[in-house]
Amino acid sequence: MFEFLLGRGDPTRGWPAASGQPLTFDLDSCRLNTASLGGAVNEASFLGPAEDRQEAKDGYLCYYSQGVCVVIDKDAKITYIWIFYEDEEEIFRPFSGTVTYRGAPVRLSGLSIEGFLRQFGECYWRDSDEDETILFYELGEREWQIEFNERGLLKRVLATCEPIMAEAEQRAAYGVTTPWSPQA
Repeated sequence: MFEFLLGRGDPTRGWPAASGQPLTFDLDSCRLNTASLGGAVNEASFLGPAEDRQEAKDGYLCYYSQGVCVVIDKDAKITYIWIFYEDEEEIFRPFSGTVTYRGAPVRLSGLSIEGFLRQFGECYWRDSDEDETILFYELGEREWQIEFNERGLLKRVLATCEPIMAEAEQRAAYGVTTPWSPQA
């Protein structure tokens, strides 16, 4: 009751310590081990208690030492999974788990924009400024946001079940000129 009056509490506080199992992020299903987009927060319990209790209270389950952040909504459903390769603030260590695509491991660390496009195909939209480039891939109810630093090297992979490009206002804000037609 006390946590309710003060706001949402840390949903990971009672989770046992991390299981130590190797991390695998599957790009096809946007699943980190047993944690899937749209799934219940408890699917991520294998990660153990979040490393930042304050962020966890706001729905950001940060695992800095593993290069992962799982984001939940007010209903405790997983809405985003971030995999970090480079963090300009040097808070998140690089993800050292395995990433799979079409059933096979893929190497993403150090991948360039051109290398990513060769391996995964053309994106729906590309947004660039002086600090970063983001490639948006639309996958039906899911979206990948692939972020690259100013040198064109992979920073992080964000997978979400709340695709921002599905919203006309967001497409307008990004200056999207490609007709909206997400892939299934």
